[in-house]
Amino acid sequence: MESDTFEQLVIYCYNGQTNITTGNAERMAKGAMLLCLYDVVDICVNYMMDHINDFLVRKLITLATEMEYKKFETRLLAYIVKNFKEVS
Repeated sequence: MESDTFEQLVIYCYNGQTNITTGNAERMAKGAMLLCLYDVVDICVNYMMDHINDFLVRKLITLATEMEYKKFETRLLAYIVKNFKEVS
């Protein structure tokens, strides 16, 4: 985990706030999973799903699989099913 990601997660533990962006959402989600900060994982997943056009769906599938986070996998699968024509 990168030091800036770790720092942002520690700050979240102290003040309950974090800034998720397209540039850091994946790193923050992975780091939060590693530290079992599931509230942050959910925040990151929500951000990525809300901004799915900024991410590659294939890349998110890989990320969801790596993280082994069922909530993320379920939401992503639902998105793919609903938007199958656009995704394929």
